[in-house]
Amino acid sequence: MGRVAVSDDKLDGWLTLAEAAERYEVKRDRLRRATLEGRLPAHKVGAGTRMPWLVRPQDVEYFVRESRRGRKRQSAPSQKSKVTDSEQT
Repeated sequence: MGRVAVSDDKLDGWLTLAEAAERYEVKRDRLRRATLEGRLPAHKVGAGTRMPWLVRPQDVEYFVRESRRGRKRQSAPSQKSKVTDSEQT
């Protein structure tokens, strides 16, 4: 993560967090938190608090895919093994 000063032509393909949230159907705050925690690579343009964070689409895709994969693992019902009568003796 870092601040960059670049021209508009170098920003082609980059998305603001709001654009990425809309495109990938996730909450903007979730993406913002991930950037601040270092889980989603991003660059802040400018120095003001209102200046946008920019992310690459492929980084957002990876973040969303991996975070959904983690949720599926956590939400899967636990497999309790049933003990049969023959196993108890």
